[in-house]
Amino acid sequence: MKTHGIVIDKSVKDNELFKSLKILGKITSSSNQWILHKIDFSQQTKELEKKLQTSLKEKFYFHYYNDKKIVVVFPKKVFEANHNTNSWKEFIEYGLSIGIPKEQLNLKPSNFEEETY
Repeated sequence: MKTHGIVIDKSVKDNELFKSLKILGKITSSSNQWILHKIDFSQQTKELEKKLQTSLKEKFYFHYYNDKKIVVVFPKKVFEANHNTNSWKEFIEYGLSIGIPKEQLNLKPSNFEEETY
């Protein structure tokens, strides 16, 4: 199943990790100069999730999505949600509780239609 993920360059402990991933595109955030990498999660999804989760810095997360769900991965916790933003409350509350600013918990893009890179 086609699955894409968004991983910020500053969120991982070692940027060499990106050399081992299938990067589909990248864009620089206008608000904080982070590079957002669009990663192909279509193969070995759970293995890739674990690999990236262990490399995450504190107070960061990444997410991946397909047509059915969104998975939000923090260093110590994983949440599944659907594309309805009403289902995002639990992971947003958790992110706020560990010190992530609310404006950084927006999951953009979170579906294929929102992808611009």
